[in-house]
Amino acid sequence: MVLSDKELKRMIEEGEFGLDPLLDANIHAASIDLTLGDKISYCNDSHVPINPVNDIAMCYKEVEINDGYILEPGKFVLGSAMEYIKLPLGVIGVVYNRSTLARMGISVNASSYVNPGYEGNLPLAINNFGNIPVTLIPGVRVCQLVLYTLSGKVMVPYPEQEDAKYQGEKGIGLPKLYLDREIKNFLTTSQTVSVEDEDLGRLQLFLKEQIESTANEIVDNYKKKSVCG
Repeated sequence: MVLSDKELKRMIEEGEFGLDPLLDANIHAASIDLTLGDKISYCNDSHVPINPVNDIAMCYKEVEINDGYILEPGKFVLGSAMEYIKLPLGVIGVVYNRSTLARMGISVNASSYVNPGYEGNLPLAINNFGNIPVTLIPGVRVCQLVLYTLSGKVMVPYPEQEDAKYQGEKGIGLPKLYLDREIKNFLTTSQTVSVEDEDLGRLQLFLKEQIESTANEIVDNYKKKSVCG
C-alpha cells in the first residue's frame, strides 16, 4: 500500500519516519520531493576498465557544485539527496524520476530501491541521456520518494544484515561491491586483500560453487520438511 500525505505527516510527527530537513511543501499526495545535495562525484574519463570487486574510491573525484555543474550528454555522475531519511522497518521506499527532469533528458533514479530500516542521504545516480548539456543545481527538487508498507515484519532488517554497507551513509555513497559478503568470503578463503585481474577466473568459480552449494542446501531442507510433514 502506498502511504498518503496524511500518513506520511503522521509518521514524521510521531518519529516513525525521519526526514531532515523537512519542507512541508515537498510532501505531496503520495510522495515526497527530494532535493539535490551540494556535491557530486565522477570518474575521470579512461579507457582502462575498473575492477568493480575492489575498492574503487580512488577512481572518483568529488566536487562542490554550489555554482552548478554542467552534465554533458552521455555522462554520468553520483550525487545524493540533501535530505537525511530514516525508514521504519515495515516500510520500503522507491525513488522515481521527476517528469520535469526526464523531459530534459536527465535521469536520477538509476538506484531506486530503499530497504526497510535504511537511513542516510539517498544516493542519486544521475545520467544525461538527452542530446543537450544540462546544469545540475543543488537544492532543486530532482526526484520523488514513494513509501510502501510491507505485508508483515521482516525477518532480518537491513541494519542487521551482514553487508548493510550503506547504512548511515552521509553525503555521496560510493560503490562498495567489495564489501558484499560473497566477495569478503572469497578474500578470506584466498587469504588476500584484493581481487586482481588474474584472480577473476577463480572468483567466478568460487561464486558459482557458492550458489550451487546454497541452492542444494535449500532443496535438501525442503525435502526434509516434506518428509517430516
